[in-house]
Amino acid sequence: MHKQSRHRRDTTLAAMVINQAVPRVRSRLDARVAILHTAEFLREVGGSYDVDLVVLPEHGMHGAPRRAGRHEPFTTSDEVLDALGPVCRESGLWVAVPVSAGGTRDDPDRQMALIDDNGEVVARHGADPCSRRRAAGTRTVVGPGGLRTALAYGDRVRPFLSDDELWGAELVVQYWASPAMSPRRVVQAARSLAWTNTCFVVSANAAGTDGSHHWTGHSSLVSYDGAVLGLCGDLEYELQYAELPIAALRAERLRQACSSRSAADTFAARSRRSPSLHPAPTKNADRAPIASTSYGARVSCVRPERIR
Repeated sequence: MHKQSRHRRDTTLAAMVINQAVPRVRSRLDARVAILHTAEFLREVGGSYDVDLVVLPEHGMHGAPRRAGRHEPFTTSDEVLDALGPVCRESGLWVAVPVSAGGTRDDPDRQMALIDDNGEVVARHGADPCSRRRAAGTRTVVGPGGLRTALAYGDRVRPFLSDDELWGAELVVQYWASPAMSPRRVVQAARSLAWTNTCFVVSANAAGTDGSHHWTGHSSLVSYDGAVLGLCGDLEYELQYAELPIAALRAERLRQACSSRSAADTFAARSRRSPSLHPAPTKNADRAPIASTSYGARVSCVRPERIR
């Protein structure tokens, strides 16, 4: 299966997003079982689909935060990566996956990681702006298909459209962590981000309930023009697959860059030919005598014949 991914044409990227269910994690055994279940699920996906990138949503392995004040998680990010790394290497998959282990505590430092098809972690991103580990996510990395890839959380306080780490990204993996997020917001935010930044967006949101919270799903794959290429509903483990046209994306970004440069050059040329675009400040002699209006205001105007 690794060879299928290697020999895929450079013009497309096969991506998949999954409405993974949120498990009920109450012990270390539950956490370990959830991780192994995810690893087996990815192995089956790699064996059944010719896909390059798989995106799993937040809380899909560790569950949702349930015990405020508990500081010892049942699992660690290293356990997750040790379990999924070999699967990515065997199947030739790139996988974006949460690694924050937030199911046993209220973890503000949510984190996700991007694992390449060799089983190595190439990027991490955290939701806590004070986290030192967030520095790895403040720039784009070369991701699947050679696309400049960035990771982002869509439900943060800071608007994700203003994130400088997303500028220049050709592919954005967008995560939703908060429960009860409206489907309209999940879909429209992904479309807005794709259209504004001219990039592909894979938006991942969990589905189902853990007994206390409810997730609405509606994970999606969005093209660079805001068109939805694949949209899940609210069912658990529903998946969507789409081929992202890399060549078309780069052609459009090049066209926009050339158009912007041409507009700037045209304005500069007109400014040199027409000094009136930048008129010099008028002198006192160029002004007409000050006149009084009927309601006492004093008005000063410029003589029309002085303007060139």
